[in-house]
Amino acid sequence: MSKTTAADRLCVGEQLRNLPGIAEALSAGQIGYQATAVICHLSEQVGRSGSTSIKTIGSVTPSAFP
Repeated sequence: MSKTTAADRLCVGEQLRNLPGIAEALSAGQIGYQATAVICHLSEQVGRSGSTSIKTIGSVTPSAFP
C-alpha cells in the first residue's frame, strides 16, 4: 500500500468517527468508498478552518435526497 493510500484510509477512519450518518450509509451500501472519502476529506479540511457546519453532514443520510 502506498503512503498516499494509507493516509487516505487513515483520514477516512478518523473522520467517520465524527460522521455517524456517513458511516452508516457506507456500511449499508448506500454510498461507496470514493464518495465517503470525498466527504471525509472535506470534513477534515473544513475542521482545520475552524468551521463546525460540516458536522451536520454526519447526520444526513442518502434517503434525505429524493
